[in-house]
Amino acid sequence: HQYETARTWVVQNPNSKNRMGGNVGYKIQPMEVTLPYWRPESEIARRGGYLDYHLWVTPYDRSEAYPAGQYPNQNPGPDGLPVWTQKNRGIVNTNVVVWYNFGHHHIPRLEDWPLMPTAKLGFMLKPTNFFDMAACMDVPPSMAKKGCSMADERGFSTNKISRMSKTRIRRQRLEADAERAAQEQAKAGGSKAGSKRSGAQAPKG
Repeated sequence: HQYETARTWVVQNPNSKNRMGGNVGYKIQPMEVTLPYWRPESEIARRGGYLDYHLWVTPYDRSEAYPAGQYPNQNPGPDGLPVWTQKNRGIVNTNVVVWYNFGHHHIPRLEDWPLMPTAKLGFMLKPTNFFDMAACMDVPPSMAKKGCSMADERGFSTNKISRMSKTRIRRQRLEADAERAAQEQAKAGGSKAGSKRSGAQAPKG
């Protein structure tokens, strides 16, 4: 990320398109970053040269599993990412490995004693033109038994129900319950009358 120009890195798949015809991808959203404070000619700089840059991209290779090389403690260096990237292999339209370095430069404070608080580190993969719309709009509407859920004409859940809508739903529910109770009562009354008629005997002639 370059804060002067708002430039960021986006990993895209040219073989997958969104509804606008663009490439789908994910943007690397950094948090706190820093660079190592060492002398370039030092031994640790030769062994850990991958820390000189925040981002590396290499084509997938099963043998390239560790950014500092297979044996960083016994290797005088350089090895790992600084050596692999010198091969100048293609990274377009192929399986790639994205190596992202982030770190925290700790400057002691009075608040770090006697218990040092937690320092949050990390990054976020933010979808960039990956979905055709907001991802939350793809959630199907809830199917509550009491009819308290609502959805628009496209079937998307509205989530927000106004007070008037809640009142209308409550009134419709009460009317439906009253109508159901009246039907059950009428049905019960009809069955009792039928049983009485079937139990009467016709007079003998």
